[in-house]
This record gives sequence, structure tokens and C-alpha cells, in this order.
Amino acid sequence: MRAPSRVGKKQALCRAREARAPGSGREGAHQLERAHDRRHGALRPGVRPRRLAAIGEKSLRVHPRHDVEERAASRHLQGRGGASQRKDGEAHLNAYLDDYAFLLAALIELLQAQFERETLAFAEELAEVLLEQFEDRENGGFFFTSHDHERLIHRPKPGYDNATPSGNGMAALALQRLHFLTGESRYAAAAERTLAQFHSAMSEHPGGHATLLMALEEHLDATRTVILRGPSAELARWRRALAERYLPQTMVIALGTELRDLPPVLAKPAGGRVNAWVCEGVSCLAPIDRLEDLIDQVSKAEKIQ
Repeated sequence: MRAPSRVGKKQALCRAREARAPGSGREGAHQLERAHDRRHGALRPGVRPRRLAAIGEKSLRVHPRHDVEERAASRHLQGRGGASQRKDGEAHLNAYLDDYAFLLAALIELLQAQFERETLAFAEELAEVLLEQFEDRENGGFFFTSHDHERLIHRPKPGYDNATPSGNGMAALALQRLHFLTGESRYAAAAERTLAQFHSAMSEHPGGHATLLMALEEHLDATRTVILRGPSAELARWRRALAERYLPQTMVIALGTELRDLPPVLAKPAGGRVNAWVCEGVSCLAPIDRLEDLIDQVSKAEKIQ
């Protein structure tokens, strides 16, 4: 057997360092370093968006100090553009369905970690491209390649999960959640058409369509959205309290009093104290002004409708 070269040992050592145990505080930074390193070549579909989503979720639930890193990652990807796969900083290929769907899902995670109007606008831009360039308008669902891609013998429309979730599953899931944040019904309608397109496949092989089934569950049982509005200093305490609880089907959006030009569904009255609105679909409870009452409400299993 040939002894490993020095280069091989060096690569193995780098991988070992990147695989540090959770809690070290460096795992998110390693992901960002790799995202910025052009030596890693063209973006594989969905890879960096999935990393960005992981960093955003980690920041929300475990490491609040990653706020700066997550915003830098979002701006880095926005600045380089979602419209093409890149190699050595140059446009190389049209981006695929997975690139847009995973990046959209990642941005929704970042909005929960740190809401910025620019991030929401970027998410809406990606959603519009999904609808304009990838959706099968006649039958529902999304093609893997865009409408302006070179002509292929076969244009796949992936719904089956492989080692990574399917692009159609992620698109449906993310578009539904973006609908709840913007009130844009076209996003929910596109997600519903996707679920209808893959209904037979999900029924026959449910084990292979877990991501689409997640989207179907949220379609039938609307995601809960908790909107926090108030002074930024106090908002952080409320958000941390919610992040400590297991709320897998709940989105938490914290909005400071200084924010303006919000979508109507998020434009809640801003006062001197934090108030919370618990919403499911288009139905919202009366504002809650005590953190203890909010915790009790989101801990209930029954629906508010």
C-alpha cells in the first residue's frame, strides 16, 4: 500500500479540524471560510445554501454570537448573485432548482435569527425566479433546469429525496413559509400545485418523499408564526426564551420598533413594550404582552382556530 502523501495528510488534518465537536464556537466560521474560498470551485447545487441555513438555525438556537457571520454570509451570496453557478469568481453555469430552493429556505432561517428588510426582499426575488424560470405552469412542480437553459432531451422534475432533500420539496416548503411572511398568495398557490403534482408519488412511496410530506403537513396544518414587536433590547430576551423550546413548526420573527415598510402581515403596532402575535395561517390571537403567557400559548398542542 502506498504511504499517504504530505498533501493527503494535510487535507485529512484540515478535514479533522473542520469536524470539531459542536459547541466549540468555530464550526460556523469554518463553513463560512469554505464558502468564501474560491479554491472549492463551482457551487454544487444547494451546498452553500444548506450551510447557510445551518448557521442561521445554529445562531438562533445555540450561538447568538454568530449574528455577524450569518449576515456576512447572506450578503456574500447576494452579492455574488443566485443566477449562476460560479467558478473562480466567474459565472460558469445557470443555477439549478436546488440552488434557488435551498437558498430561499436558508434566508427564511436567517430572518428568524436576525430580521432585515433587505434579506426578506432577497428572498422574494428568489421566489419570483422560481415561479418565472422553473415552475411547470401547466402541470405544477418545478423543473431542475430553468426555462432559458440549453435544450435537453429530458428535463427532470425531482421530487424524490436522495442524500439531500428534493428541490421540489424544499421549494414547496420555503414558498409556503414565505407566503406567511409576505402575504403573497402566489407563493402558496405554487406550493399547492407542486404538492398536487407529486400526490401519487407521495402516496405510493412516502419514505422517499419526506421533504414533500413535510410541506404537505404544513399545507394541511398551517405553520405557526410568532411575531414579536418592540424595543430591540427586550426583544432579544423574548427570542432567547422561545429558542430554548422545541417548536419545530413555529417561525419566530422579531421586529424592532425602528423597522419600517414591512409587509402588512408583519406590520404590527410598535410600542414601548414587547408584544407578541401568535398566528396560524391568516388567523392571529390578540397581542400578548407577558412572556410567561406567550410561553404557555406556544406550548399548547391544540390549534388556535
